Amino acid sequence: MIDGAKTAPFYGGKMQNILEVDIKGYKAELPVLPLPSGVKIAFFNLHGNTKMTKHCADELAKLLDGCEVLLTAESKGLQLTHCIADKLGQDFYAVARKSQKLYMQDGISVTISSLPVQARRRASARKKGRHC
Repeated sequence: MIDGAKTAPFYGGKMQNILEVDIKGYKAELPVLPLPSGVKIAFFNLHGNTKMTKHCADELAKLLDGCEVLLTAESKGLQLTHCIADKLGQDFYAVARKSQKLYMQDGISVTISSLPVQARRRASARKKGRHC
């Protein structure tokens, strides 16, 4: 059990261990989930939660004021980066992908070493333009 976690109804009323957190004034209940190793984590997930995403974007935008480029992976960070860019008044942000796609005609790519699997991979992003 994670210190401070409690059992309460979660999605669909199912009883689950949760951890209550305060994210700069936003109260959230994070489900405590077991990893295959047996370690338990409080799972932070923005997908589908517009209020928490907007709140986090507002708070992060305060720290990122004046940045020239926002870059995210094309997964969990996409919606958050979109909201941060909107808050900062930036019309574009960069999205890194594992591979170059057809629509990325002006794309750039680099070979990187992936630490978890010790393999070489390519990361690609468009030079300019929206990615939605």
